[in-house]
Parts: sequence; C-alpha cells; structure tokens
Amino acid sequence: MGLPFLVFAWMMLIQFSFALSGGRAVKWFIPGFLTANFSILFPLGYIIAARDIKEPLELTKYYYIFFSILYSLAASGIIFFTDQKNSVITRKNKKLTALILTLITLLQCSVLVFYNTETWLAGIFIFIFFSGSVFLPFYLSYCTVMKDQQTVGAMILSFEDFCSKYDISPRESDIIREICNGLSNKEISERLFISLQTVKDHTHRIYIKTNVRNRVQLINLVKEI
Repeated sequence: MGLPFLVFAWMMLIQFSFALSGGRAVKWFIPGFLTANFSILFPLGYIIAARDIKEPLELTKYYYIFFSILYSLAASGIIFFTDQKNSVITRKNKKLTALILTLITLLQCSVLVFYNTETWLAGIFIFIFFSGSVFLPFYLSYCTVMKDQQTVGAMILSFEDFCSKYDISPRESDIIREICNGLSNKEISERLFISLQTVKDHTHRIYIKTNVRNRVQLINLVKEI
C-alpha cells in the first residue's frame, strides 16, 4: 500500500533536482512519469495480491532497490550536470549534494539487500531512511543555500559600508561597481547613459574621497573592505 507514495516521492525528487539546478522539467514530465511507474506498479500489486509468487517481500524489496537507485542517480545527474545561471546553489555545493544523495540511497539499499525478516536490519534501514531524508534538506538549508545567501548579503553590506565610510554618492557607487567589473570610462558612460566627461569627474572625486591614485588602488581598497 505504501508503494504508490514512493512513486510520488521519486517524482518530487526529480522535480526537486531540476529546481535546485535552476532548470525545469518538460511539461509532460508529471503525466509521463506517473503513467510509466503505475503501469509497472499495478501489475506488481496484482501479482502480490494474487500470491502467484512464494516470496512477495523479495519482489517488493528489489522493486524498491532498483527504482530508488535509478531515480537517485537520475536526480544526482540532473543536479551535477545541469549548469544554469539561476541555480540555487554553487557548482561546488551541487557536486556535494549529488554525491550525498547517491551515497544515502546506496547505503539504504545495501542494508535492504540483506534483509529478510530480521528486525534489527529493518530498524537499521528505517533509521538510515529517515536520517537521510532529514540530513539532505538540513545540509541544503544550513550548509549551502543559506550560507551562500549570507555570503552575498555580507558582500552587499560591506560595499554599503564602504560607500558610507567614504561618503560615496549613489551615482559614484554605480561607477565604482563598473570599475571593479573592469569597464573603461567609455564603457561606463555607455552603460550608465552619461557623458564621458561626467564619468571622469565622478572618478576624480572618488579618488579624492578614498585617497587613491588609480583604478587598481581603488579596486584593491574595495576588495579589502
């Protein structure tokens, strides 16, 4: 009776992996996934209910092992190989997440392979199953997503402190950002829709306020702060 819920859990895992990587599943993914899996699940349920096999537990167990490994590898592959700019986490954290997901699934299934009716093995499987289900979102929340957001927030806060410390105006802060991006005065004027002379005037005032002589010193000062 629990197998249909596993199908939906696997579907959500694949959708989660797409969302984590900044991608999107195709429109027909959900109906296609459910149709393919339930077309396998219904005959399996019929066979078990009809007791045409001596060991229904073995059939159910290997069904779970096969599809758990299949879909965890699929999800890990999506996370690892899908490289979108709007990904929720960094490339390094994507690799670690894909590795953790695969290891958790393999550990669960390795225990289940040896299970027949031993209560202690069932207890170990249940512990690993729920521990893995808790560990992955915990890792993503506190070691990847929130950590990355805190890093970005700290960078923004530091630049605001920099502007406040040296009394940098909003327009001057825009120019500093473009200087740090490596743009020339002409490129800055075109991007900010101001004249070249205005860029030079702002840049000169920035040098005076920050007590630097050139772009390199300004960039290094921003990086230090």
